[in-house]
Amino acid sequence: MKSKNFCLLHRVSSILLLTVATALRATACGPYFPIIPTPVFFTSRHGGDPYRQENLRLWQQLTSARIPLRDIEQAVYEDSRDEADRQLTDSHPQGDNLLYVYLRNRMDVELSCFLLTAKALEEQIASLQSPWYYPASRDSVEAIDGLQDIIGQCKDYRGTRLRDRYALQAVRALFFSRQYDQCIDYYEATLYHYPDTNLFKRMGLGYVAGCWARLGYTEKANAYFAQCGDLHSLRTENPVAYMAEHNPDCVALMEHLQTLAQDSARLCAVQPIAEDVLRSHRAKNRGDWEFLLAYIEGEHHADYPKASSLIRAALGHRFSSDDLRDHARAYQIKVDAAQGKVPLRVEDLKWMESKTDVLAADAKAWSRMLRHIVYTDWVPKLWHQKDYATAILLCRYADNLDRRLPTTWIDTASVYGSLSFQLMYALSSAQLIQANRSMAADTPLYTYLRKHTHTNADCIHELVGTLALREGNYRRAVQYLSTVSAGYLQSMPVYTEGYLKRDPFCGALSTKLLASPYTKHRFAQKMLRLQQQMKYGKSADARGLARLQYAIGRRNSLSTCWALTQYWKGDCLPTMFVPCLQYWDDDFAAYDDILYNVEDEARKQRTEDIYRQEVKRAMAMLRSDEAKAEAEYLLYNLRTIVKRYGHTTVARRVRHSCDNWRSWL
Repeated sequence: MKSKNFCLLHRVSSILLLTVATALRATACGPYFPIIPTPVFFTSRHGGDPYRQENLRLWQQLTSARIPLRDIEQAVYEDSRDEADRQLTDSHPQGDNLLYVYLRNRMDVELSCFLLTAKALEEQIASLQSPWYYPASRDSVEAIDGLQDIIGQCKDYRGTRLRDRYALQAVRALFFSRQYDQCIDYYEATLYHYPDTNLFKRMGLGYVAGCWARLGYTEKANAYFAQCGDLHSLRTENPVAYMAEHNPDCVALMEHLQTLAQDSARLCAVQPIAEDVLRSHRAKNRGDWEFLLAYIEGEHHADYPKASSLIRAALGHRFSSDDLRDHARAYQIKVDAAQGKVPLRVEDLKWMESKTDVLAADAKAWSRMLRHIVYTDWVPKLWHQKDYATAILLCRYADNLDRRLPTTWIDTASVYGSLSFQLMYALSSAQLIQANRSMAADTPLYTYLRKHTHTNADCIHELVGTLALREGNYRRAVQYLSTVSAGYLQSMPVYTEGYLKRDPFCGALSTKLLASPYTKHRFAQKMLRLQQQMKYGKSADARGLARLQYAIGRRNSLSTCWALTQYWKGDCLPTMFVPCLQYWDDDFAAYDDILYNVEDEARKQRTEDIYRQEVKRAMAMLRSDEAKAEAEYLLYNLRTIVKRYGHTTVARRVRHSCDNWRSWL
């Protein structure tokens, strides 16, 4: 995702609190365009080092299933040799690690000795690999004396229970003491005869591969590296192609390919390799490779029909993990939505939403995938089909999806900044009224979506009234705005921030109105009265002045008094009202012809042209100097009043109220 990082977590706490408090206030004003997520579908949750996890389970089998894996991990991988020795030999040891408790209570000397031997080897290896270690010479006796003692201890073991474990430790010690020939020979004499499923045989194979590489046998080393799944140790021109040929089910290979998911050139270069793997039927996890090809076709070639065929085939085959299969199913939903050929199913929504459980580690990633499908595929298609009700309900559902997750303020869009609100604002008042009625239908989809989103009647009615003001349908505006509660009106940012105080009927906007949550409603009422006066005024002057006031009010409601017909203004201060329109690449391309652009220059010019024409026509209707002076006053042409209509009551008002009026002449 190519978005800015607004994370403030590393700042001083006092600054953080102040910033977040300000941001919350700003977010409420909006609009805060939600950036359409661009998640990676071809991915999976990695479970860490698979060898480590398998070894922990084997330790549990050796001891007791009642010992938590975390206790085993602490004792085997994290504690030092001295700590392990203290826990196993002290008469009154501290701590409650159940592996140590088991070994002490069972007096399992054999397993305890092995644990201490393995830790002694780890200390020797760490010492050799330390940047502070400087041997007297490359083959310094001091450098390998400790390893030689450990090699001897491992070879002297005569039991059967831990034979493969001791053999692996001997192989490791021989490798790090640079006895590469002996390491290979010892592996072949001991571990080689174990079945391929044996963990320690597989782990030892990696050291044997390293020996062959250091002895100069690159081809043989590569074969072993491929066999044990060590992609990054391969020494070949194309490690991916080599591993795909020799071990296509390698977990490290598929994890590496997932890191290329957003790199079009590099991932597409893998396509012939993937096709060859599938042709040859070498892979047991065929679903992985078909998913890879489906992703390439869909995301990098935009061939969704082909991607659809491949992803359906993939879901019929084996995957390397259930998590990767789940991602493949999510991508099938994405591909179907992109083609618009499969109706939106409640089952798909429920399944993907189940992945966003607040206790799931990857809940945010699944939320991003679901919202991506909604925003990118379903909503634009429904909108162009004029199915506004479904589009708005579905978009509102996606807007609120993350509100159930622990999140930072930046992720929680306000009502006015949400994409669903922006969609409603793009409709006409009549379309929104009809869409709102349709949303009440008792279909399975609508019932499910309504249950997961909150619809505020005040919000809808206020928006219908505002759209009607934008259209000049003042009768409808009065009808709907009169039903909105005072509490809701008083909570709106355009009211709380004072943007409804300007007088829309004053040409220069020098006057400020008293703050009132009913400003929009009163404005609509006055515009209705002016319409009546324009038609039925008693004189030409009355009709002309009404027409002029109407023109001024209409023009100002769409420009300088924008709060009457808008919820945000991109070129006004404070910056909290600047829309956060973050068009990263083509994220919002599907909405270019959907969303209402409040800053459209052509529309602004039309408004100004109509205004100038109406002013001329209104002025032409006036007959008396008093009316003409009143008109000039409305237009704030004070110099014209004093020069041309100095004998009028309006001129006297100007002279008495403006001390420096002579400077205009």
